Amino acid sequence: MMNDEDKIIFRMKMRIKDKRSVFVLAFEKVNAWMEKHQRRLAAHLNQKCAALSTKQLTMGLILFCLVFGATVVFTIWHSLKGFSESSKIGSISISKHISKKDSSRSPKWKALQFGYLQRIQLQIDSLQQTREGQRVWDSIKIFRPGLLDSLRQLEKMYQLNTTESKKAN
Repeated sequence: MMNDEDKIIFRMKMRIKDKRSVFVLAFEKVNAWMEKHQRRLAAHLNQKCAALSTKQLTMGLILFCLVFGATVVFTIWHSLKGFSESSKIGSISISKHISKKDSSRSPKWKALQFGYLQRIQLQIDSLQQTREGQRVWDSIKIFRPGLLDSLRQLEKMYQLNTTESKKAN
């Protein structure tokens, strides 16, 4: 027997499947339209070429291959020529205004990060108080299943780190 949470998850998964089928149907329609127009264009070109002799068709094919082959060769040649001119390796210097001190290790910065983490946790917990918020919370659990666990793990790591630093002092 399914509980309410399982029913919500099942409904959301069914909606995702329905949306995928809509995209598949749309791509099938686009594909059918393109194939119809390609066939129409091919029939038109066959009618126009029916009056040409075999020698004229051969010359047209040779001309076509020469023009587009020359275009491809020019493009490759131009890209290789430009590559040697534009790719130069330079050194990167660090500005003297940038602090090399690791600011993420300072206690003040850690406290700010922990406060931010607590605010996120409170916002997520407050989602369960309203019906719309419950829907958002359920979607977070479905689409980001590890997020809530990660937040709890980060909080535990911070608390453990804080107690270790107090013992060291």
